[in-house]
Amino acid sequence: MSNREQLKKWVHRFSGQRIGIVGDLLADTYLTGITERVSREAPVLIVRAEKEELVPGGAANVACNLAALGAKVDVVGVTGQDQAGEGLKAELKSRGINIQPVISDLNYGTVSKTRILAGAKHTLAQQVLRVDREPCKPPSATTMKKIVRQLLSLDRHVDGWIISDYGYHLINKDIIEIMQSVARQKPVLADSRYQIHRFAKLTAIKPNEQEALEAAGVTANTRDGLLKAADTLKKRVRTGAIIVTLGNQGMLVYESQKKYRFVPAIGSDQILDLTGAGDTAGATLLLSLSAGADFYQAATLANCAGSVVVMKYGCACCYPKELLKVIDEHIAQ
Repeated sequence: MSNREQLKKWVHRFSGQRIGIVGDLLADTYLTGITERVSREAPVLIVRAEKEELVPGGAANVACNLAALGAKVDVVGVTGQDQAGEGLKAELKSRGINIQPVISDLNYGTVSKTRILAGAKHTLAQQVLRVDREPCKPPSATTMKKIVRQLLSLDRHVDGWIISDYGYHLINKDIIEIMQSVARQKPVLADSRYQIHRFAKLTAIKPNEQEALEAAGVTANTRDGLLKAADTLKKRVRTGAIIVTLGNQGMLVYESQKKYRFVPAIGSDQILDLTGAGDTAGATLLLSLSAGADFYQAATLANCAGSVVVMKYGCACCYPKELLKVIDEHIAQ
């Protein structure tokens, strides 16, 4: 079987996978309007709101990418008992994602980012302000116990897990220990923005280039520096592989000093929007591993999916038909 046909084989298996995701659920709100004048009250623009849209972000965006690729998806996380939380759950449910394991915590609040975009008539609106609402402490002990119960209950039914840690105090020691145990039987991928070194003994971790260098304490932003960082992380966290995303340069798949490969980026380097591309990569990586692909094949498929979403605005998704087309166009027989 050719490399191209093998990759397509894994894609066709996506629809048979059931994936669990645990992590920080974000509600990204985009408020778009027209600006024609400056306020008399202060030297600020007046934006006349015309459209408001809520888009799943963080772990919720990973879930949307998994669902778009054809997987059955179970989300474990926390929202507040607020409008943003209800809107976020409604968006996820509309995409066929199981939100039953999502816990509502009155005191935690939904993590949300409101972006205000403005422009004159007949021009492209640009972001002028972002307002973040985020918790300053973890969810309650009662909520965390519920999260643990959900993980243990769901694990009997899912084929793999993604941990999506955006630093909002959800992913604690108990969750990591559960996932370490799970990783002995099925693939578990961790993606952490600030504390990737916490996620030991999993199938793989997926830092970006800067996260890998910082976590390993390496300052040289070179090929050798990146390999040194990957080796340091591999020895420290003892995962099956370190998969470093490199933007338009592709990925590094590092299993050992003697077994690593740089996976080239796919398609054009003329990127339209990088927003959410890391979420797409993580979703495709884990889904590919769950379907039976090896690390290199999974990274190649993730690069193919990434080449689709970076040509779309905002947190976009890649669909199997689009992924298969990229494979046919860019992967050799």
